[in-house]
Amino acid sequence: MQVIDTELFGLLREKHGSKGFQQLMEEKVVALAGDIIYENLGLETPVLEALAKEIDVIVNIAATTNFYERYDVSLDVNVMGVKHLCQLAKQCSKLKMLMHVSTAFVSGFREGLILEKPIKPGESLKEGTYLDIDAELRLAKEVKKELTMSSGDDEAERKATERKAMKELGLQRARHFGWSNTYVFTKAMGEVLLGQLRGDIPVVIMRPSIITSLKEDPVPGWMQGTRTIDTLIIGYAEQKLSCFLADLGFVMDVIPGDMVVNAMMAAMVAHSEEKGAQVIYHSTSSLRNPATYNVLYQSGRRHFYENPRIGKDGKVIPTREMYFFPTIARFHLYMILTYKIPLEHGRFFCTADLSTAMSNKSQPPALLTFFKDDTAATVSGGWDLALYQPVPSTLVLVEKILRVQPHVHKVYLLVRAIDAPSAKHRIHQEVIGTELFGFLRDKYGEAFDSFIQEKIVPLAGDITSEDLGLDAPTLHGLAKDMDVIVNIAATTNFYERYDVSLDVNVLGVKHLCQFGKRCANLKMFMHVSTAFVSGDSAGVILEKPIRPGETLREGTRLDIDAELRLVSDAKKGLTAAGAGDSEERKAMKELGLRRARHFGWSNTYVFTKAMGEMALELHRGADMAVVIMRPSIITSVMSDPVPGWMQGTRTIDTFIIGYAKQTLSSFLADLGMVMDVIPGDMVVNAVLAAAVAHSEEKDAGGGAAVYQVTSSLRNPVTYGVLYRSGCRYFIDNPRVRDDGQVIPNRHMRFFTTIPRFRLYMILTFKLPLEMLHLANVLLCGLFSKLYNDYSRKYKLVMHLVDVYGPFAFFKGCFDDTNLERLRSTMVMQSPEDDMFNFDPKTIDWDDYFYRIHIPGVLKYLCK
Repeated sequence: MQVIDTELFGLLREKHGSKGFQQLMEEKVVALAGDIIYENLGLETPVLEALAKEIDVIVNIAATTNFYERYDVSLDVNVMGVKHLCQLAKQCSKLKMLMHVSTAFVSGFREGLILEKPIKPGESLKEGTYLDIDAELRLAKEVKKELTMSSGDDEAERKATERKAMKELGLQRARHFGWSNTYVFTKAMGEVLLGQLRGDIPVVIMRPSIITSLKEDPVPGWMQGTRTIDTLIIGYAEQKLSCFLADLGFVMDVIPGDMVVNAMMAAMVAHSEEKGAQVIYHSTSSLRNPATYNVLYQSGRRHFYENPRIGKDGKVIPTREMYFFPTIARFHLYMILTYKIPLEHGRFFCTADLSTAMSNKSQPPALLTFFKDDTAATVSGGWDLALYQPVPSTLVLVEKILRVQPHVHKVYLLVRAIDAPSAKHRIHQEVIGTELFGFLRDKYGEAFDSFIQEKIVPLAGDITSEDLGLDAPTLHGLAKDMDVIVNIAATTNFYERYDVSLDVNVLGVKHLCQFGKRCANLKMFMHVSTAFVSGDSAGVILEKPIRPGETLREGTRLDIDAELRLVSDAKKGLTAAGAGDSEERKAMKELGLRRARHFGWSNTYVFTKAMGEMALELHRGADMAVVIMRPSIITSVMSDPVPGWMQGTRTIDTFIIGYAKQTLSSFLADLGMVMDVIPGDMVVNAVLAAAVAHSEEKDAGGGAAVYQVTSSLRNPVTYGVLYRSGCRYFIDNPRVRDDGQVIPNRHMRFFTTIPRFRLYMILTFKLPLEMLHLANVLLCGLFSKLYNDYSRKYKLVMHLVDVYGPFAFFKGCFDDTNLERLRSTMVMQSPEDDMFNFDPKTIDWDDYFYRIHIPGVLKYLCK
């Protein structure tokens, strides 16, 4: 019906009459129900055997020509289809020739004379890359499997997500190897595969350029569907197209469809039965008789002037001139000025009334600090304790245990190092050598070193490895001695690689649980998580554990093993595709963020910490006493042992630093919103109190005890308090520049909604960047370095605004009922000892920031 009933067959119908035509079609045309994407073309064996006996010429015109097709679909049709036809061809005893219709644009953006020569295996258009077709097929399969595993229950949503991802993958892989789109890329692969599989079969490859309507035979102007350049004609005819990206002097290589067919027929006659031959023909016009875009435009204008179009209202549609942009830079500038800025203004005004709902998603560009954690784990023993990771509370915990727990046997510190001496060196440099140990150094004097050697044991290992990367004798000895494990190991980077986060924050928990089961004297396993595993929840957030499979997004279920397999498959796919280190790093970071948000968490850090709590529940010993501590944002030490001490600046400290240097003029935050922070020593006090309360408390099936060490419920503090404290501090303590001049204090601009912030960023940075890009293009890359630098910074800010969102606008409060109960118990047991002070109600936040935290940040910077 779609072939024979078209007007194209009118000449034959007139020649043979209705009855004779039908008889001719039944005699000459045989319809087969099959599919080129399958082996044996989806045909039954008897049909296939009959075909193999009769066929003497195969012409492959099967293709998907969509430039933005799904990668899996393009590979199936344009690549695997060629393979399956080659397999059929080798079964055809009478075969004289196989003709394959490709496209002239497999040659890409090459300039000058493009020769009629085959594409070699592995050849690509981008220097330094090697195209492995099998690797591409595996990659598409693995990505599709990943998408299936990550999908929710909504079938329509799953299909839409998969379709978009596979389209983007095709475009990404095409451009990685130097082709412009998925269609020409997969057609190039089809040619390569044909060359590899054809054997001695005579092969002709036809490469037409842009095929247009018939010139004369059999029906002048006939076409089946509109093609590439036809959208320009239709848009101009309807006067809906006011501009076009084209240089009117450039050649558009087009060829009428009947000329392509004539060339194919001639080639079939010329090359039938040429054993082993492979011939390529370019069916094009640009060399012999080039046509420019201007010819098409002027012809169109002439046609519509002579043949005016009539609208539905009966009036003539006027023919107007079009704007043509000969460079992409000019077109981009036009689109920004004409559409982008009005759109952003429109979005701003349309969403202004949604500011309250959206404010929790916003995040200031000041909160940009990343935390590089190159240490692994922390094992601790029963008053044989090991805790190392660069966060303020960790070293405070080590120091305080040594100071207030005289019955401590040993503290084992497990760090990443190549050997024991290296581990010892790191511990002395990064732990014992800090000012935090000043009290102990003063107390023991010359005996300090021997005291440390007696109490602290450095271990060169890795929490990401089974058996913690330790040899069997060391592990066996630890298992005999250990009676308390405290896990503070984590990578806290919000935008960490997914594989790294899973290794440290999830598998690390599993490996420690496996070790804990070997410890005959184990009294307790304490795991330090984060309060933000609860996500963006509003209202009171209860102290309850996260159950295996539980997520924050309705309709999804989290399977840790499936996530581990997903990462493994994705890394194999990247390796097979020849991805470099930077490409793999970016892909793994994006995967972590994507998976976190799929399940309802805001970033990779809190997502994998939530999985860590699940892993603890899955792998803990049956009667193991387990305590989970969930601090919020940890800040500098409030009082004990060194007020203001910190190890590295944290999230809110970038705000303080930017204001101190007066390099931060604006901030995305509502000054009335709560930022849940807690001093590091209060976290340590809570950890010690919980350790005392739960040691040797065998679990009777009640599950882990959860403590949220936070401030938002008992004594909330807002961004406004931090800002006012900072203003007051820097007025009272002026900063002086290198030239001796005082750095003035200026007020900052605060944006309380994302739409306002985005509009500000577009007008202040994005638009100037586009102008700079235009100048860069016009001046042959004169400002390339400047443009790339500012563009990278702009993208980083906008990306991190998204990643850090929930920490800037906190809309809930963390319940600390369990912690309050523990606090009351400890005060009754030891009313004179202030080591158990973890009550945020005792904090005067304005005084803390003004007198302790801000000076601590500046002191750290001066080190």
